[in-house]
Amino acid sequence: MITQFRSWAETLADCSPAFIEYIEQKLNRVERQIEGLLLRESPFIREAGLYIMKAGGKRLRPLLLIVSARLGDYPGDDDVLFGVVVEYIHTATLVHDDIIDNAQERRGQLSVHRRWSGPVAVLLGDYFYTKAMALALDYGHLKILRILSNITLQTLQGEIAEQVQDGNLWITEPQIMDIIYRKTACLFSGCCQIAAILAGLPPGLEASLAEFGRYLGIAFQIVDDMLDYSADPHRLGKPVLHDLLEGKVTLPLYYLLRQAAPDETAPVRAAFQRRDPSLLDTQALQRLMDKYRILPQVQRVAETYARQALTVLQSFPRGEARQLLEGLIRFIIRRPS
Repeated sequence: MITQFRSWAETLADCSPAFIEYIEQKLNRVERQIEGLLLRESPFIREAGLYIMKAGGKRLRPLLLIVSARLGDYPGDDDVLFGVVVEYIHTATLVHDDIIDNAQERRGQLSVHRRWSGPVAVLLGDYFYTKAMALALDYGHLKILRILSNITLQTLQGEIAEQVQDGNLWITEPQIMDIIYRKTACLFSGCCQIAAILAGLPPGLEASLAEFGRYLGIAFQIVDDMLDYSADPHRLGKPVLHDLLEGKVTLPLYYLLRQAAPDETAPVRAAFQRRDPSLLDTQALQRLMDKYRILPQVQRVAETYARQALTVLQSFPRGEARQLLEGLIRFIIRRPS
């Protein structure tokens, strides 16, 4: 992610090389702290933890927290600590998600439960959650602890809601959006709110920054769901059409099922309900998506949330941190994988 960060930051954000270097150094410190913490663990946790954390994640959440803190002119170093905390929480959710979905790969390598076992993966996910909270507890800020606790509860509620809706072709769009908020956007929002607290921003601006993170997180997840139908699996870091074959209705499938004729979507519904990829003609599916212009519709929804995020940023003085967050919006909306 650090190399990728410099690439898009130089292209999509009107920031000085010095500011990009400053953020890059912060991200490097997050990486070093993650590695340093794992190197102090028992041999197996060290091995497995490094396997998970060095698999090429984007570190988008630490980046969001660090840049948001600079938006509030935060001069300290605790943004690095909480960058580690939010990345640990995110990693825990990925490990647990892969177990629930029986995912075979994550970020181009075997998922943890495939590399070791399901029980080991459960415990490793629990380790990352608990370690994140222990790090935050050592910092000792009660409001931040409450935010992190709420993120954990919201994520679990989102996961439960998703499992309850498993295989449900009649899920509603509000239900889909609620799952997106709880499973993804809540953590984005929390990153921004923690940054505002570190920077000592007044309550109104703290709420605005949290709202910015929520809109950005929703846009990010909608694009991610869209990429499941369009991306190169090697660039994406996981198989495409994974959601459909796992019985999850995201916005692309939701729109397709409601706009295409029932006889056109019959093979898609059969593959979805039976979880059988052999029933799915991917080229026919792509032609059907193109016929009804499904992905452009989904893209427009993501862009609507991105514009709302951009509007919220207008509450903050223009400067390099705001410019970088504006560039981050553009990166999320345009990313090919």
